[in-house]
Amino acid sequence: MHKIILHGNAVKFYRKANDGLKERVADAIDVIARNPHLDGHIKKLKGDLKHMHCFRMGDLRILYEIDDAQEIVWIKTIEWRGSACK
Repeated sequence: MHKIILHGNAVKFYRKANDGLKERVADAIDVIARNPHLDGHIKKLKGDLKHMHCFRMGDLRILYEIDDAQEIVWIKTIEWRGSACK
């Protein structure tokens, strides 16, 4: 299981979310921590963001980087659809 580290943007989004959304985001982060590479909701990005992955959850996107050597997932941002994850 990978360690999760939230960037300031992700923390800000999480703090502003209502309780139901916080629960959904926490569940998604748990899925990412268990296996950040493979899941039906995870997509490897391309182009300038090729080092990033995106977890799609309805209209919500969680963008993150993986450091497999240290087993760390850096969650860079949590945002609504229309982001870089297409």
